[in-house]
Amino acid sequence: MKYLKYLFLTGLIVSVLACSASTESLDSTDESGLGKEKSETENVAAPVPTTSTQVSQVSAGIIEASEIISEFDNNAVSASTKYMDKDISVTGVISDIGIDTWTEKTYVSVGTDELFDMYEIRCILDKPSEVTGLGKGSSITVSGTFHEYDGFMYIDIKPCSIGG
Repeated sequence: MKYLKYLFLTGLIVSVLACSASTESLDSTDESGLGKEKSETENVAAPVPTTSTQVSQVSAGIIEASEIISEFDNNAVSASTKYMDKDISVTGVISDIGIDTWTEKTYVSVGTDELFDMYEIRCILDKPSEVTGLGKGSSITVSGTFHEYDGFMYIDIKPCSIGG
């Protein structure tokens, strides 16, 4: 079922990009029908100012899954640098509980429980017994050290444990 979600999202993204490309070609012509050059600063996004709330959340190690997922969605390089090797606690909704095929480690994936949520925080556990009694859809807090963003969909925290 999860693969269908990503297949649908891929189709949606391709459709949006196709519409965006055709809109850009219309925007890039002036009244005479000749193309006009856009200034270099026209497509550059202004930097998002860091608020004291964001700084205090990282230093306190408390963050909502929706906030960290939004940061990685907006700029994965910046977010990876911000959280690298930092101890954090993430509160969210359990989207998956399983065993990683490569490492054979138990994990709990935490997300926002939104329909088209692309990213998940994956808590790699040292103690498999911690998942006893947990179920998908339950709210949870996981704590550990940010390890890596896999470049696709997982924001890995390891070592990690259940609770704050």
